[in-house]
Amino acid sequence: MKNKHLRRVQKGTAYGLIVCAAVLWFWPNRSDYALLPDTGGSIQKVVCSVNSARRALLANAQLANHIINHLPAYTEVILAVNAPSAFRVAYNPFPGRVRFFTVPSDAEMTIWPQDPFLVLCHPSGRKKLLLSAMFERADDLRVAQLLREYLGWPVRQSRFIFEGGNIVSDEEFVYIGSDTIVLNAAQRGQDAAQTVRQFEKELGRRIWVVGPSPQPIGHLDMMLAPLGQKRIILADPNWGAELAQHQLEQSAQEVSDFEERCRQMFFGDGRSAVLYAQQGQILNPPKIEGLTGEAVKHCRNIAPVIDRIAAEFVRNGFEVIRIPYLTVRRQTENAEPPSESKRILPSVRYPEITYTNVLQESEPEGRRVYLPLYGWTLFDKTAASVWEKTGFQVIGIDGFTISTMYGGSLRYCTKVLERSY
Repeated sequence: MKNKHLRRVQKGTAYGLIVCAAVLWFWPNRSDYALLPDTGGSIQKVVCSVNSARRALLANAQLANHIINHLPAYTEVILAVNAPSAFRVAYNPFPGRVRFFTVPSDAEMTIWPQDPFLVLCHPSGRKKLLLSAMFERADDLRVAQLLREYLGWPVRQSRFIFEGGNIVSDEEFVYIGSDTIVLNAAQRGQDAAQTVRQFEKELGRRIWVVGPSPQPIGHLDMMLAPLGQKRIILADPNWGAELAQHQLEQSAQEVSDFEERCRQMFFGDGRSAVLYAQQGQILNPPKIEGLTGEAVKHCRNIAPVIDRIAAEFVRNGFEVIRIPYLTVRRQTENAEPPSESKRILPSVRYPEITYTNVLQESEPEGRRVYLPLYGWTLFDKTAASVWEKTGFQVIGIDGFTISTMYGGSLRYCTKVLERSY
């Protein structure tokens, strides 16, 4: 999911600008608008993208259906689709809750509306969209521009290149993955501190840069969920490795069954064993068998880096709550480029089992988290327990195993546009 412009930044620059963890933050010169937080209030409006089976490997209508049915009845859901006539609302006790936003048929969109834009809020309640200065994945930036017209909201082009998955926020801080700062500092020929100050003016809130760069996990929201009041939930790869290793030793068949389900459901339907690309290539599901052991090794390797990030937050007065995380190593910039037939398939071969890519709500009666589930009982139950002990009512949403094989989980699929406080 990483923007390919990041790969143009030389390694020396990447390692030199930011070291270790979240160490850069400043008092901003606040603008009238500030970034919509991931915490607080109730979710009033979201947008999801639904790809047709004719337009993408993963037809995600069923996944979008899971999301819609688990969000509260008061949440308006905008579905971005190429062909609204191909969809219908089978049961609609809340007319007007689900609305279709038509994207032209020539626009190639992904199922990740989170990345190409941010939502800025004015104290009066007005909203505007902040578009990334450059975004080359499919036509997602164009879709964001069309969404602005559909909503009737003003839009502004950012001076920065960003992906929304690498920026999370509570009502006090904006947390930005270090790769975004490194990229923009290099692009603008300035130091990281100056780049951070400019980001703060644009986003209207103090910034914590979470490093090092290159980041150990591609997008920040796959490893960190802010809770507010200097509390965060942070991925724990060591914990994930321990859980997976325990299952490999005590119940290897369960692990094997999980890997086989990933392979069988890779195209979104177990009846689809292969697909054919437009160029005529035969597309097969990636080989998953045995990769859990590889995931254990990878997570043990990156665990010390994330432990240092946790320690840096603690030194700065944060409460850090850890939660299991498991995945394999991603394709790196130094890897051999894929062949044309392989380029169609994502580089992620194994689910990214993360429990920080969530949606949160806070109301007088309590706090809720909408938690992605992956069908691995040990992991799902352990993660739900962490959120419950943190004071949240957990609403689990099934079906994200295959989604994360393509690169994203619940927050990626569901862009929050409005909250009420």
